[in-house]
Amino acid sequence: KGFEISINYNTDIYEGETMKGLSECYIKTLREILQDDAQKVSEYQFVSENIYQKIVYDWNDTDVEVPEGVYVPDILEKVAKEYPKKAALICKEQSITFEELEQKAEQLAQYLMQKGIHDNTTVALLLDRSFELFISIFAVLKAGGTYVPIDLSYPKDRIEYLIENSDSKIFISKDRIAGQMGNFGNVETLYLDEGWENNYKEEQQSKRNIRPDDICYM
Repeated sequence: KGFEISINYNTDIYEGETMKGLSECYIKTLREILQDDAQKVSEYQFVSENIYQKIVYDWNDTDVEVPEGVYVPDILEKVAKEYPKKAALICKEQSITFEELEQKAEQLAQYLMQKGIHDNTTVALLLDRSFELFISIFAVLKAGGTYVPIDLSYPKDRIEYLIENSDSKIFISKDRIAGQMGNFGNVETLYLDEGWENNYKEEQQSKRNIRPDDICYM
């Protein structure tokens, strides 16, 4: 004799499709146990075939065709034009739009190029997880350079070794971070503290030359 299962749920919180998926997983679990109750809990397959297909295959079907000659900076520029006022990055109570991200990255990229950053020139990044980190990454890529991300948790001598041995021409950081590290020889430091946009301006626009075999990061 079979049995029926009834599920009551708050429709203000859950959608019918969600509860249907949960019920399928519950029934799948019961069948697994009835078929072999000697298995370890970790050996049972709790996810239904439909949910498994969706998670493993459907959600991971993320292949996107990118035209030849289109690079990361090009994609950012395109998105900034299509969704200028949409939030690109959110950090606590602050956010930055795609338009702002593109403008700031382009401004910094122009300054980097005037400083001699071009194809495969390394730039060390010693920054916390902030808007400035992403701005710097995009700026280096726009200039055609190679960015070297450095973990702030590394010991000071390890950071010094990475900067000096990566042959970085420029070191991007913030005053409060770089001030704890001391001097890194002949490596020029750019400080991306509040209001940095007023310090790094270039009237002349430099032309980029990005190639598919350029090194992205080190």
